[in-house]
Amino acid sequence: MSPSRASPRRSTAAGGAALVALYDIETATTQEARGAAATARSELARLETDLAERDAALDLSAEVAGALRAYAGVEAIVASVELVLRRLGAVDVALAPYMAGQVVLGRSARGMLGPDMLTVAAHPDLATAVRDGEIATLAPEAAAGLEIPEGLGALVVPATCAGEPLGLLLLVFEGEPALGSGALRALATLGTALGLALMQERLLTDEPGGGR
Repeated sequence: MSPSRASPRRSTAAGGAALVALYDIETATTQEARGAAATARSELARLETDLAERDAALDLSAEVAGALRAYAGVEAIVASVELVLRRLGAVDVALAPYMAGQVVLGRSARGMLGPDMLTVAAHPDLATAVRDGEIATLAPEAAAGLEIPEGLGALVVPATCAGEPLGLLLLVFEGEPALGSGALRALATLGTALGLALMQERLLTDEPGGGR
């Protein structure tokens, strides 16, 4: 569009000379520039958030790796789960070993869950997480089916080793969990690490004289 200004209007002040007022009209080009600037600011904010989440996820992964090096078996698992509970802002967390189509849910870190034994086939979200080996996000309505207190959502993180499901990490949050991609990648890595720890614990238990 061409002109950026409207025709002037004349008015006369009381007892004075004529006044001229000019009004700016925003062109299509200016509107497009404003829109592009707003989009760029939004994208920059998103990238800053992603970078912050990535850094936090890397820190968490490093801490968990340190705990797994410092401890073995059950101690390593407990230390790792406590780290996740503190760093991700969860209100409770539990690791439930998987065996013969069921997960054995012991008492959770904050006592909100368990003890219980859940048949995986009876809970579609758990079944999908076990089958696909992928993290499942449960809104409060879905989490209620796992006897998670009302108003709380959950993340279900499979703990696997060589493709074999060995357990599920359940993280409880206020409302529906809303973690970024960086935190979810860290949890997927943690699931693999916990799977290795569970396999180690299983091998130790199965050794002659190692039963408990």
